[in-house]
Amino acid sequence: MMIRRLTSRLKRYDRSRRALFEELATLPPEKLTEIDGPGKWSILQVVQHMIRAESSVLQNRPDPTRLLPKNLSMRAHLGYLAVLFVLLFDIPVPVPDSGMAPNDNDLSLKKLKNEWDQNIVWLKDYINHLTTTSAKQAVFSHPVTGPLTPARALRIAQLHLNTHKRHIARIRHRITRTTRTV
Repeated sequence: MMIRRLTSRLKRYDRSRRALFEELATLPPEKLTEIDGPGKWSILQVVQHMIRAESSVLQNRPDPTRLLPKNLSMRAHLGYLAVLFVLLFDIPVPVPDSGMAPNDNDLSLKKLKNEWDQNIVWLKDYINHLTTTSAKQAVFSHPVTGPLTPARALRIAQLHLNTHKRHIARIRHRITRTTRTV
Protein backbone atom coordinates (compact mmCIF):
# COMPACT_ATOMS: atom_id res chain seq x y z
CA MET A 1 0.00 0.00 0.00
CA MET A 2 2.75 2.48 0.95
CA ILE A 3 4.74 1.78 -2.22
CA ARG A 4 1.61 2.32 -4.31
CA ARG A 5 1.12 5.70 -2.59
CA LEU A 6 4.73 6.65 -3.25
CA THR A 7 4.36 5.69 -6.91
CA SER A 8 1.18 7.73 -7.16
CA ARG A 9 2.84 10.77 -5.52
CA LEU A 10 5.79 10.50 -7.86
CA LYS A 11 3.46 10.36 -10.89
CA ARG A 12 1.62 13.50 -9.73
CA TYR A 13 4.91 15.25 -9.11
CA ASP A 14 6.25 14.23 -12.52
CA ARG A 15 3.06 15.46 -14.26
CA SER A 16 3.39 18.79 -12.48
CA ARG A 17 7.05 19.03 -13.44
CA ARG A 18 6.32 18.19 -17.08
CA ALA A 19 3.54 20.79 -17.17
CA LEU A 20 6.06 23.40 -16.02
CA PHE A 21 8.39 22.49 -18.89
CA GLU A 22 5.53 22.63 -21.40
CA GLU A 23 4.62 26.09 -20.13
CA LEU A 24 8.22 27.31 -20.23
CA ALA A 25 8.72 25.95 -23.75
CA THR A 26 6.21 28.55 -24.98
CA LEU A 27 8.48 31.41 -23.86
CA PRO A 28 11.17 32.94 -26.06
CA PRO A 29 14.67 31.83 -24.96
CA GLU A 30 15.68 35.39 -24.04
CA LYS A 31 12.78 35.57 -21.55
CA LEU A 32 13.95 32.38 -19.88
CA THR A 33 17.34 33.90 -19.14
CA GLU A 34 16.27 37.47 -18.44
CA ILE A 35 17.12 38.77 -14.98
CA ASP A 36 14.99 41.64 -13.79
CA GLY A 37 17.25 43.09 -11.13
CA PRO A 38 20.36 42.65 -9.02
CA GLY A 39 20.36 39.52 -6.91
CA LYS A 40 17.40 38.09 -8.83
CA TRP A 41 17.32 34.76 -10.67
CA SER A 42 16.21 34.11 -14.21
CA ILE A 43 13.50 31.52 -14.84
CA LEU A 44 16.12 28.97 -15.91
CA GLN A 45 18.15 29.64 -12.76
CA VAL A 46 15.04 28.92 -10.68
CA VAL A 47 14.60 25.63 -12.55
CA GLN A 48 18.27 24.78 -12.05
CA HIS A 49 17.90 25.49 -8.33
CA MET A 50 14.96 23.06 -8.12
CA ILE A 51 16.96 20.34 -9.87
CA ARG A 52 20.07 20.89 -7.77
CA ALA A 53 18.03 20.93 -4.55
CA GLU A 54 16.29 17.69 -5.51
CA SER A 55 19.60 16.03 -6.44
CA SER A 56 21.05 17.09 -3.11
CA VAL A 57 18.13 15.63 -1.15
CA LEU A 58 18.43 12.41 -3.17
CA GLN A 59 22.07 12.27 -2.10
CA ASN A 60 23.13 12.83 -5.74
CA ARG A 61 21.50 9.59 -6.88
CA PRO A 62 23.96 6.96 -5.63
CA ASP A 63 23.65 3.24 -6.10
CA PRO A 64 20.58 2.62 -3.89
CA THR A 65 22.47 0.00 -1.85
CA ARG A 66 24.70 2.84 -0.61
CA LEU A 67 21.74 4.67 0.96
CA LEU A 68 21.85 3.88 4.64
CA PRO A 69 18.85 4.40 6.94
CA LYS A 70 19.16 7.22 9.45
CA ASN A 71 17.21 7.78 12.64
CA LEU A 72 14.45 10.36 12.59
CA SER A 73 15.16 12.54 15.60
CA MET A 74 12.88 15.15 17.10
CA ARG A 75 14.97 17.76 15.24
CA ALA A 76 14.20 15.98 11.95
CA HIS A 77 10.46 16.03 12.67
CA LEU A 78 10.52 19.71 13.65
CA GLY A 79 12.77 20.61 10.71
CA TYR A 80 10.38 18.84 8.34
CA LEU A 81 7.43 20.81 9.73
CA ALA A 82 9.42 24.06 9.44
CA VAL A 83 10.25 23.37 5.78
CA LEU A 84 6.60 22.53 5.04
CA PHE A 85 5.53 25.79 6.68
CA VAL A 86 8.06 27.84 4.67
CA LEU A 87 7.01 26.21 1.40
CA LEU A 88 3.27 26.34 2.02
CA PHE A 89 3.33 30.02 2.96
CA ASP A 90 5.92 31.20 0.40
CA ILE A 91 8.23 32.53 3.08
CA PRO A 92 11.43 33.76 1.42
CA VAL A 93 14.49 32.07 2.90
CA PRO A 94 18.10 31.85 1.76
CA VAL A 95 19.08 28.68 -0.09
CA PRO A 96 20.06 26.37 2.80
CA ASP A 97 23.07 24.88 1.02
CA SER A 98 25.29 26.44 -1.64
CA GLY A 99 25.08 23.19 -3.62
CA MET A 100 21.41 23.98 -4.19
CA ALA A 101 22.00 27.42 -5.70
CA PRO A 102 22.11 27.93 -9.46
CA ASN A 103 25.70 27.90 -10.67
CA ASP A 104 25.49 28.23 -14.42
CA ASN A 105 24.56 31.18 -16.58
CA ASP A 106 24.78 29.13 -19.78
CA LEU A 107 21.53 27.24 -19.31
CA SER A 108 19.03 25.79 -21.74
CA LEU A 109 15.57 24.46 -21.10
CA LYS A 110 16.42 21.22 -22.91
CA LYS A 111 19.58 20.65 -20.85
CA LEU A 112 17.71 21.29 -17.60
CA LYS A 113 14.84 18.99 -18.59
CA ASN A 114 17.27 16.19 -19.36
CA GLU A 115 19.00 16.68 -16.03
CA TRP A 116 15.70 16.66 -14.12
CA ASP A 117 14.51 13.63 -16.07
CA GLN A 118 17.56 11.76 -14.74
CA ASN A 119 16.45 12.49 -11.17
CA ILE A 120 12.96 11.20 -11.93
CA VAL A 121 14.18 8.03 -13.65
CA TRP A 122 16.45 7.30 -10.69
CA LEU A 123 13.66 7.95 -8.20
CA LYS A 124 11.18 5.75 -10.10
CA ASP A 125 13.69 2.92 -10.15
CA TYR A 126 14.42 3.42 -6.46
CA ILE A 127 10.73 3.32 -5.51
CA ASN A 128 10.11 0.27 -7.71
CA HIS A 129 12.68 -1.67 -5.68
CA LEU A 130 11.40 -0.70 -2.23
CA THR A 131 9.95 -3.14 0.23
CA THR A 132 7.34 -2.25 2.81
CA THR A 133 10.15 -1.89 5.36
CA SER A 134 12.59 0.07 3.21
CA ALA A 135 9.81 2.46 2.10
CA LYS A 136 9.63 3.71 5.70
CA GLN A 137 13.35 4.27 6.12
CA ALA A 138 14.86 7.75 6.16
CA VAL A 139 17.62 7.45 3.57
CA PHE A 140 17.45 10.93 2.03
CA SER A 141 18.61 14.14 3.65
CA HIS A 142 17.80 17.84 3.59
CA PRO A 143 20.04 20.54 5.10
CA VAL A 144 17.22 21.78 7.36
CA THR A 145 15.23 18.63 8.12
CA GLY A 146 18.07 16.16 8.18
CA PRO A 147 16.92 12.60 7.40
CA LEU A 148 13.87 12.13 5.17
CA THR A 149 11.78 9.12 4.26
CA PRO A 150 10.84 8.75 0.58
CA ALA A 151 7.32 9.98 1.36
CA ARG A 152 8.62 13.11 3.09
CA ALA A 153 11.15 13.75 0.32
CA LEU A 154 8.39 13.57 -2.30
CA ARG A 155 6.13 15.85 -0.24
CA ILE A 156 8.88 18.46 0.03
CA ALA A 157 9.71 18.08 -3.69
CA GLN A 158 6.08 18.75 -4.68
CA LEU A 159 5.76 21.74 -2.37
CA HIS A 160 9.11 23.08 -3.55
CA LEU A 161 7.95 22.77 -7.15
CA ASN A 162 4.65 24.50 -6.35
CA THR A 163 6.49 27.32 -4.56
CA HIS A 164 8.82 27.89 -7.48
CA LYS A 165 6.01 27.71 -10.02
CA ARG A 166 4.56 30.72 -8.21
CA HIS A 167 8.04 32.29 -8.18
CA ILE A 168 8.33 31.78 -11.95
CA ALA A 169 4.86 33.28 -12.45
CA ARG A 170 6.01 36.40 -10.56
CA ILE A 171 9.16 36.62 -12.69
CA ARG A 172 7.09 36.27 -15.86
CA HIS A 173 4.76 39.01 -14.67
CA ARG A 174 7.65 41.38 -13.90
CA ILE A 175 9.38 40.63 -17.22
CA THR A 176 6.14 41.14 -19.16
CA ARG A 177 5.39 44.36 -17.29
CA THR A 178 8.94 45.67 -17.90
CA THR A 179 8.72 44.79 -21.60
CA ARG A 180 5.41 46.65 -21.98
CA THR A 181 6.64 49.81 -20.25
CA VAL A 182 9.84 50.06 -22.29
